Amino acid sequence: MTLTISEERRVLGTILISGEIGDTKLEDFRILTHRMIFVAAYSVDAWGSPVDPVTVAEELDRFGQLEAIGGMNTLADLIHDAPVSEAADNKRKPLVVDDIAMVATTALISLLAIVGVAIVIWRLFG
Repeated sequence: MTLTISEERRVLGTILISGEIGDTKLEDFRILTHRMIFVAAYSVDAWGSPVDPVTVAEELDRFGQLEAIGGMNTLADLIHDAPVSEAADNKRKPLVVDDIAMVATTALISLLAIVGVAIVIWRLFG
């Protein structure tokens, strides 16, 4: 099936919301960043993990591709582009709010770890 760019975005957004790859194939995507996101989602699914924005972002980041696709903002934009009926069926808003909270919590924990290391180094060598 040949998709337009906006259709590619809607398909990816629906995958990120529903967690279902379905019969979607890599060949359905023409845009490189869309192909990268699909491969990450497919990999997450193949490993038996839930396909959602956080696990897909982690998979992209694991291979140094998260920034290449535009970061978490791109994934959020794809979710926003998903068809409203699909999003409503899958409780779109709680998913997005939960994902934002998880990303914020992860960022905060990382920041606290960096600050902790900086304090230890400062006390040792300061």
